[in-house]
Amino acid sequence: MAKKPPKESKASAPAGAPDAEKKPGGFLPLLLLGGVSVAASFAVAFFLSPKAAPAAAICETAAPELASAVAGARPGQTFIELPEILISIGSEPATRYVKMKVSISAYEGGAEAVAANETILMDAFNLYLRSVEPGDFEDPSYYAFLREQLSSRAELILGGDVTDGILITEFLLR
Repeated sequence: MAKKPPKESKASAPAGAPDAEKKPGGFLPLLLLGGVSVAASFAVAFFLSPKAAPAAAICETAAPELASAVAGARPGQTFIELPEILISIGSEPATRYVKMKVSISAYEGGAEAVAANETILMDAFNLYLRSVEPGDFEDPSYYAFLREQLSSRAELILGGDVTDGILITEFLLR
Protein backbone atom coordinates (compact mmCIF):
# COMPACT_ATOMS: atom_id res chain seq x y z
CA MET A 1 0.00 0.00 0.00
CA ALA A 2 1.03 3.44 -0.71
CA LYS A 3 1.58 5.84 2.02
CA LYS A 4 -0.20 9.13 2.10
CA PRO A 5 1.94 12.13 1.58
CA PRO A 6 2.57 14.05 4.79
CA LYS A 7 0.56 17.23 5.36
CA GLU A 8 2.40 20.43 4.87
CA SER A 9 2.80 22.56 7.91
CA LYS A 10 2.00 26.26 8.02
CA ALA A 11 5.62 27.05 8.30
CA SER A 12 6.37 25.37 4.99
CA ALA A 13 3.65 27.30 3.08
CA PRO A 14 4.92 29.98 0.75
CA ALA A 15 4.72 33.54 2.09
CA GLY A 16 2.47 34.97 -0.70
CA ALA A 17 -0.01 32.05 -0.86
CA PRO A 18 -3.45 32.45 0.73
CA ASP A 19 -4.06 30.41 3.84
CA ALA A 20 -6.64 27.76 2.92
CA GLU A 21 -7.32 26.73 6.49
CA LYS A 22 -7.83 30.28 7.90
CA LYS A 23 -11.46 30.72 9.08
CA PRO A 24 -13.38 33.77 7.83
CA GLY A 25 -14.48 36.31 10.44
CA GLY A 26 -12.85 38.71 12.74
CA PHE A 27 -13.67 42.15 14.02
CA LEU A 28 -14.21 43.98 10.73
CA PRO A 29 -17.23 41.92 9.50
CA LEU A 30 -18.90 42.23 12.91
CA LEU A 31 -18.39 45.99 12.85
CA LEU A 32 -19.82 46.14 9.33
CA LEU A 33 -22.85 44.03 10.35
CA GLY A 34 -23.51 46.31 13.34
CA GLY A 35 -23.36 49.42 11.17
CA VAL A 36 -25.80 47.95 8.65
CA SER A 37 -28.18 46.96 11.48
CA VAL A 38 -28.14 50.47 12.96
CA ALA A 39 -28.74 52.05 9.55
CA ALA A 40 -31.63 49.66 8.80
CA SER A 41 -33.24 50.34 12.20
CA PHE A 42 -33.00 54.09 11.66
CA ALA A 43 -34.49 53.81 8.17
CA VAL A 44 -37.42 51.72 9.41
CA ALA A 45 -38.14 54.12 12.27
CA PHE A 46 -37.77 57.19 10.05
CA PHE A 47 -39.84 56.05 7.09
CA LEU A 48 -42.56 54.08 8.91
CA SER A 49 -43.26 56.49 11.77
CA PRO A 50 -46.31 58.74 11.37
CA LYS A 51 -45.62 62.12 9.92
CA ALA A 52 -45.91 65.11 12.24
CA ALA A 53 -48.88 67.33 11.61
CA PRO A 54 -47.96 70.40 9.64
CA ALA A 55 -47.93 73.58 11.61
CA ALA A 56 -51.32 75.21 11.34
CA ALA A 57 -51.51 78.72 10.11
CA ILE A 58 -52.43 81.09 12.87
CA CYS A 59 -55.69 82.81 12.13
CA GLU A 60 -56.18 86.02 13.92
CA THR A 61 -59.80 86.82 14.65
CA ALA A 62 -61.22 90.01 15.95
CA ALA A 63 -62.57 89.97 19.50
CA PRO A 64 -66.21 90.75 18.52
CA GLU A 65 -66.32 87.74 16.17
CA LEU A 66 -65.03 85.47 18.91
CA ALA A 67 -67.56 86.78 21.40
CA SER A 68 -70.46 86.03 19.07
CA ALA A 69 -69.18 82.49 18.42
CA VAL A 70 -69.03 81.67 22.14
CA ALA A 71 -72.39 83.08 23.14
CA GLY A 72 -74.43 80.58 25.20
CA ALA A 73 -78.13 81.33 24.96
CA ARG A 74 -79.78 82.34 21.72
CA PRO A 75 -82.02 85.39 21.64
CA GLY A 76 -85.44 84.56 23.02
CA GLN A 77 -84.27 81.38 24.75
CA THR A 78 -85.04 80.91 28.45
CA PHE A 79 -84.09 78.28 31.00
CA ILE A 80 -86.75 77.04 33.39
CA GLU A 81 -85.49 75.20 36.46
CA LEU A 82 -87.51 72.22 37.59
CA PRO A 83 -87.75 71.09 41.22
CA GLU A 84 -84.96 68.89 42.58
CA ILE A 85 -85.20 65.19 41.71
CA LEU A 86 -84.27 62.77 44.49
CA ILE A 87 -84.70 59.09 43.65
CA SER A 88 -83.28 55.84 44.99
CA ILE A 89 -81.64 53.54 42.48
CA GLY A 90 -81.12 49.82 42.51
CA SER A 91 -83.17 47.07 44.08
CA GLU A 92 -81.69 47.37 47.57
CA PRO A 93 -83.68 49.43 50.06
CA ALA A 94 -82.56 53.07 49.77
CA THR A 95 -78.82 52.48 49.95
CA ARG A 96 -77.99 54.46 46.80
CA TYR A 97 -79.70 57.49 45.38
CA VAL A 98 -79.44 60.14 42.70
CA LYS A 99 -80.07 63.78 43.41
CA MET A 100 -80.21 66.13 40.45
CA LYS A 101 -81.51 69.46 39.24
CA VAL A 102 -82.61 69.97 35.67
CA SER A 103 -83.29 73.13 33.69
CA ILE A 104 -85.31 73.02 30.50
CA SER A 105 -84.21 75.17 27.60
CA ALA A 106 -87.35 76.70 26.10
CA TYR A 107 -87.95 78.95 23.15
CA GLU A 108 -89.64 82.29 23.53
CA GLY A 109 -93.05 81.86 25.13
CA GLY A 110 -92.35 78.27 26.19
CA ALA A 111 -92.12 79.00 29.91
CA GLU A 112 -95.91 78.76 30.28
CA ALA A 113 -95.97 75.33 28.61
CA VAL A 114 -93.19 74.08 30.90
CA ALA A 115 -94.99 75.37 34.01
CA ALA A 116 -98.27 73.77 32.90
CA ASN A 117 -96.63 70.38 32.29
CA GLU A 118 -94.15 70.37 35.19
CA THR A 119 -95.81 67.44 36.98
CA ILE A 120 -95.84 65.31 33.81
CA LEU A 121 -92.18 66.14 33.16
CA MET A 122 -91.16 65.16 36.68
CA ASP A 123 -93.07 61.89 36.36
CA ALA A 124 -91.37 61.05 33.05
CA PHE A 125 -87.93 61.88 34.44
CA ASN A 126 -88.52 59.83 37.61
CA LEU A 127 -89.77 56.81 35.66
CA TYR A 128 -86.70 56.87 33.46
CA LEU A 129 -84.27 57.32 36.37
CA ARG A 130 -85.87 54.38 38.24
CA SER A 131 -85.17 52.13 35.24
CA VAL A 132 -81.44 52.97 35.17
CA GLU A 133 -79.10 50.38 36.65
CA PRO A 134 -76.62 51.63 39.31
CA GLY A 135 -73.70 50.33 37.22
CA ASP A 136 -74.64 52.66 34.36
CA PHE A 137 -73.75 55.69 36.45
CA GLU A 138 -70.19 54.41 36.83
CA ASP A 139 -69.55 54.84 33.09
CA PRO A 140 -68.54 58.46 32.30
CA SER A 141 -69.92 58.22 28.77
CA TYR A 142 -73.37 57.46 30.17
CA TYR A 143 -74.04 61.05 31.26
CA ALA A 144 -74.35 62.32 27.68
CA PHE A 145 -76.81 59.49 27.05
CA LEU A 146 -78.73 60.42 30.22
CA ARG A 147 -79.06 64.01 29.08
CA GLU A 148 -80.23 62.86 25.65
CA GLN A 149 -82.86 60.57 27.17
CA LEU A 150 -84.24 63.24 29.49
CA SER A 151 -84.23 65.74 26.63
CA SER A 152 -86.19 63.42 24.34
CA ARG A 153 -88.79 62.89 27.07
CA ALA A 154 -89.14 66.64 27.50
CA GLU A 155 -89.60 67.04 23.74
CA LEU A 156 -92.27 64.32 23.68
CA ILE A 157 -94.23 66.03 26.44
CA LEU A 158 -93.74 69.67 25.46
CA GLY A 159 -93.20 69.39 21.72
CA GLY A 160 -90.22 70.29 19.59
CA ASP A 161 -91.49 73.84 19.09
CA VAL A 162 -91.31 74.56 22.85
CA THR A 163 -87.98 73.03 23.92
CA ASP A 164 -84.66 72.13 22.37
CA GLY A 165 -83.09 70.27 25.28
CA ILE A 166 -82.26 70.21 28.95
CA LEU A 167 -79.33 71.11 31.14
CA ILE A 168 -78.31 69.08 34.18
CA THR A 169 -77.33 71.80 36.63
CA GLU A 170 -76.62 69.62 39.69
CA PHE A 171 -75.92 65.90 39.94
CA LEU A 172 -75.12 63.81 42.99
CA LEU A 173 -74.77 60.04 43.12
CA ARG A 174 -74.54 58.43 46.55
